[in-house]
Amino acid sequence: MGYCYSKRIEYVDKETARALWEDLYDSANSLWKVTMDAYYPRKVPGTDGDTLYGRFAASTWDLQNQHATLGNSADSSGGMITFNSEVSKAARRRREVLHPGGLMQLMR
Repeated sequence: MGYCYSKRIEYVDKETARALWEDLYDSANSLWKVTMDAYYPRKVPGTDGDTLYGRFAASTWDLQNQHATLGNSADSSGGMITFNSEVSKAARRRREVLHPGGLMQLMR
């Protein structure tokens, strides 16, 4: 009651446990939106072989309002998402500064 979707059906890849397709239904149980997700899996450095996505693309179609939303993780160089030791020192420093605790340090 009060939630925008009455039902959600996810089609999940058993190897990555990621939803690859999703059907969303409105409060009247009519198909409202469909979402397609595409992932490029890769091993995460510094783990025991955990696999996450290195890149992704997602598309959501709002069938009732004839609208689509597209998104992806590509940067200008087409690089992968970085994890753990792959993150540059400069980027780690930005996180220290941009994190709420880092901002508090700057405010002192």
